[in-house]
Amino acid sequence: MFNGKPIKNEPHFRTRPDFIPKYHKYSSGAFNLFASKSMLQKMIAHAVKGNRCEIIGTLIGRPFYDTKGYYSILTNSALAPFADGTYGTVTTTFKDEQFFKWVQEAYHPTEDILGWYHSHPMNLEGYSSVDRGNQSKWIEPYQIGLLVVCNYMQNKFTVMAYRGPESELLLPSYSVYKGGPEIEQMTEAA
Repeated sequence: MFNGKPIKNEPHFRTRPDFIPKYHKYSSGAFNLFASKSMLQKMIAHAVKGNRCEIIGTLIGRPFYDTKGYYSILTNSALAPFADGTYGTVTTTFKDEQFFKWVQEAYHPTEDILGWYHSHPMNLEGYSSVDRGNQSKWIEPYQIGLLVVCNYMQNKFTVMAYRGPESELLLPSYSVYKGGPEIEQMTEAA
């Protein structure tokens, strides 16, 4: 459960790209999310190292708008170091909220906290009712929630994306398979 207060960001006008190298593009209607593949891989590595307990963290990037509407670019994430995670739940602490703010200000001063992410180590695809409640706190249409789904039976790890307070699903999801070069590099670096 995310206990913090979401930060309201002011988007900047910039014509959206069709493609950004090394970024995965999620879409729904006119909205696009560009998420750094290295960030997504780092989140998966943290989920794998979570030893089948849920993990949670924050997403860092920038919101923009153009003549088509809003879009977001996510460049990095920060894992909550003090969160209490179990097989079916995870809760942040006040220390985690302070840590998120410090990481953003110290290492990403030109970017904003744009959302949150967490994992489902039990191969539960999609947001639960609790997840939807947490996502509803992110009231801006460019704020994002990412869900790392861990399918240990197939060694498949998928990152699903949701947008705004309605938890609108963005597609296509990003997937990698354990044993592939991405996972081997990620778990060594995490």
